[in-house]
Amino acid sequence: AGVLSREQARVKVREGIVKVNGRVVKDPWLLVSPGSDKVEVKDIGIVRLVDWEDKPPLVVVFNKPQDVVVTMRSDDPSLEGRKSINEALPEPWRGLLAPHIPALRPVGRLDAASVGLLLLTDSSGLSARLLEPGTCEKEYLLRVSPVPGAVALSRLREGIDIRDGNSARGLTKPCQVDVVESAGRESAVLRFTIQEGRNRQLRRMCADVGLDVEWLMRLRIGTVRLGKLPLGQAREVTKEELASLLKSAGPLPT
Repeated sequence: AGVLSREQARVKVREGIVKVNGRVVKDPWLLVSPGSDKVEVKDIGIVRLVDWEDKPPLVVVFNKPQDVVVTMRSDDPSLEGRKSINEALPEPWRGLLAPHIPALRPVGRLDAASVGLLLLTDSSGLSARLLEPGTCEKEYLLRVSPVPGAVALSRLREGIDIRDGNSARGLTKPCQVDVVESAGRESAVLRFTIQEGRNRQLRRMCADVGLDVEWLMRLRIGTVRLGKLPLGQAREVTKEELASLLKSAGPLPT
């Protein structure tokens, strides 16, 4: 588990009580090396950094079906008769969920109506870093109706204000949106490539420009692709995929 949450770590840095190699740092995004840098936090002490070559985390790809809710609680009231991750994830991976230590946990969410790639890992530090905006690209396919016009596509690409009571962030980051296919004026398949992952982001962006999302599938996170993994099945990432994720994440505290 991480020593601090991301926000707690940022606060500590802003307070000037974090040192790297004996010097106070002010930049929460400063890159450090587990092999040569010493990180010290007042009232906590020296923080040991993970060397991924010595202790690689487990990362699993799950092709999430529709109506599976990304929650670890089988009694979660949001289930409303649908399956939780605890029930949907196949063996042997299901046996590595809590109370197993270290436990596999989802990296972020994918709403119940959506399908496709969901990562799970037993490293909370890696999970937190992968959720940081800009760490990994995410690629999706959406069928929307009606077919978006040039103005709608331009707004989606440049950024949509989806700020609400739960978020101080306003405009979404610029993203890539391509029309993969269209059926007259009725509907179109869009490919989104985004750098962040806010709550129901793509559905809210589409709604803002008058588009209904008929289905949504996540295809890729970073270099990890869903590929031909059958719906409802899971696999461990390859060595190459894991190396790419760890490179994107950088060194993490434990």
